[in-house]
Amino acid sequence: MSMNAVRMEEILEANGLKTVENPEWLWAVLGGADHLQFGIKHDGAVEWAIGVPEPVRNEIGAMKKRIADLEKLCKGLSKRK
Repeated sequence: MSMNAVRMEEILEANGLKTVENPEWLWAVLGGADHLQFGIKHDGAVEWAIGVPEPVRNEIGAMKKRIADLEKLCKGLSKRK
């Protein structure tokens, strides 16, 4: 584990949070009573409970749209072969 990851774990623990890895989650942050605060699934899907700032949600939405547009473009290019 990198020094940055170790530091992040220390910060999370100091704030009553912990991380888990399991078959469903590649990485997840749990709060009190093991409620999900933020997680990344093995398929790349990102989930969070509440409290994600609107600018962050907007940027993630924009990235999802760009990825979808690139997927369409790639599918169109592969049909040309």
